[in-house]
Amino acid sequence: EGDSVIKTFDLKEQTPKTVVRHIKDNKPYVVIAVESALHLVLKKDGDKWVELEVAEFYQEVLFKGFEAVSVDLAAAVSDKFTETTFGSGKKHTFKAPGKRVLKVVDGKTELIDGDNEVVLDLELFVSGDNKVARVV
Repeated sequence: EGDSVIKTFDLKEQTPKTVVRHIKDNKPYVVIAVESALHLVLKKDGDKWVELEVAEFYQEVLFKGFEAVSVDLAAAVSDKFTETTFGSGKKHTFKAPGKRVLKVVDGKTELIDGDNEVVLDLELFVSGDNKVARVV
């Protein structure tokens, strides 16, 4: 709305890096990136703003209706990834419309089970037989 204060910060202690407003199902949400590892999510509830857990925001708001998929790092790179050249190898970025990564496995080893984590981004760097995964 632009005319109300929803959160104040002591700028000697913390300086927000970004503030992003989302509208989902006609409900406003504000995500404040205080630091790389500290994001605050606020939701308008009547006349006041209430804080949400970040994981709840991603699962219930941004990823609502997305199909949850499991990604096997040991398998061949699928069509769920876009490919770009990266140094002497390739960078594969998860980009599947309407889908989100729930689990990450490497063959039979479960790396991320999705019970306590929310995967926001998955990149796979491949050079020859070597693979490195970056999970956010």
